[in-house]
Amino acid sequence: MRKKFGMKTKFSISILSILLIIVHIVRPDIKIDMTTVVLIVIAILPWLSAIIRSVELPGGFKIELQDVKAATEKVTSGTTARAALQLPPGRREENLELLREVAKADPNLALVGLRIEIEKRLSQIALDLGISTDRRSASAMLRELISHERIDRDTASGLADLIALGNKAAHGAGVSSSAATWAIHKGPLVLELLDSLIINKLDGKRNSQHDTEKKTT
Repeated sequence: MRKKFGMKTKFSISILSILLIIVHIVRPDIKIDMTTVVLIVIAILPWLSAIIRSVELPGGFKIELQDVKAATEKVTSGTTARAALQLPPGRREENLELLREVAKADPNLALVGLRIEIEKRLSQIALDLGISTDRRSASAMLRELISHERIDRDTASGLADLIALGNKAAHGAGVSSSAATWAIHKGPLVLELLDSLIINKLDGKRNSQHDTEKKTT
C-alpha cells in the first residue's frame, strides 16, 4: 500500500510540474527562465530517489544499510572466509560486546570502531608475515596480503570498503540506524575471520617449532 502511494505521489508531482511548465512556456510573453528550470527539476527529482539515496546537509553523504551490507558480504563470502578456522563462540561475543560498547555514546562510532579493529588485525597479520607496517596505509597492507596469498581479492575489497566507510563516519558522514546496527551485529564476523588468520599463523609457528625440537632430540 505504501509503495503504491509513493508511486501515485511521484506521478502527481511530475504531472503537476509538467503542466505548470506548459502553462509557463505557451504564453509568448513568458520566457524560459529560472522558474521553468526549477519546475523541471521538481518534475525529475521524484524519479531520482532510487539513484540519489540520500541528500543531507552539511555532510552531503549518508552511509546506508546497503553500503555496509555489501561490504561485509564481500568479506564473509570470499574464499578466505570459507577456508578460515572456526573459532569458539566466545570470541565473536567479545567482538560484539566491544562494538556495542564503542557505539554506546554514538551509534555512528560503530563503523569507526569496526574500522579501527580491522586495521589492528591487518597490522598483526602483516607483521606475522614479516611485512613492515611503518607508515603503511590499510590499502597498502591489503595489497601486500593479497600478493602473499593471505587473503583473496574479494575479501580485500570488502575490508577496504569497510575501512573507507569507517573513515567517512569518523569525518562526520551520517550513518543510518540500520547501517549502524548491521555494523554492530555483523562486524564481529569480519573480525572473527581476521582473528582466525592470526591464530592460524600462530598455530603454524608452534607446529614448526615443535617439528624442529623433535628433529634435534
